[in-house]
Amino acid sequence: MNVGATQSALRRKLGAGRQTVSVQAMTPARAWRLALVHGFSETAGLALTMDGQTTRRVEHGEFAAQMETGDLAILLEGANGFGVAILDVQLMAALIEAQTMGRVLARPAALRLPTPTDGAMVADPLDRTLKLFEAHAAGLTEVATCFGMRFATPLADGLAVTMALPDDTHLMTEIALAFGGGERKGRLRLILPAELPKRPELAQEDPDWHAGIERNLLGAKAQLTAVLTRLHLPLEKIAGFEVGDLIALPSKALGGV
Repeated sequence: MNVGATQSALRRKLGAGRQTVSVQAMTPARAWRLALVHGFSETAGLALTMDGQTTRRVEHGEFAAQMETGDLAILLEGANGFGVAILDVQLMAALIEAQTMGRVLARPAALRLPTPTDGAMVADPLDRTLKLFEAHAAGLTEVATCFGMRFATPLADGLAVTMALPDDTHLMTEIALAFGGGERKGRLRLILPAELPKRPELAQEDPDWHAGIERNLLGAKAQLTAVLTRLHLPLEKIAGFEVGDLIALPSKALGGV
């Protein structure tokens, strides 16, 4: 076999190999994994893996029960309404440890109530993750209610979560995470609207509407009052005014009006 034939055979084999490789389809779970891994790493230096993800419907009366001791709840706001992100104490602590110490401690974090400082330190990682999720999940209509959501403010407790969200059915996505070499486990829960808000339908435009409005406006009467000037005079002088009396006006009164 000559050199040309050998190269041709190699090209056919390589081409056949390329044809068997398919691009992995994007799913909500894969989009969350990519967003979380890169988002938390870029902004907080936290290396993590995603162990699993589930989504279920939750009613308004269930919101408060989602909060557990040590959880940090963040109100999310966007064009599609409001949502809530809930970080458990292990995820919250891991984000703060990575930012302040450059590493995640091996031992689990002790339970404690979150502070406003905790909320401020998770704002950038959370926003970056949400932005990356939008990029990866573009075209996935089932998660469109998450698009545009960003950090708004921390919420104090389960009651605050209930008060912050409308009395509608929501979707709760729970994501299990591992960090610190896999020794530490945490979870992120996202409560988001189940459906996109309904946009008001635009009424069909009447071609005669603008002409009718113009006729009515141009035919309307408007009363105008011109004030030449304002004078401050003693009451006794005003009381003595009679028909025909002259009142001196400043020379610029006519030009001013």
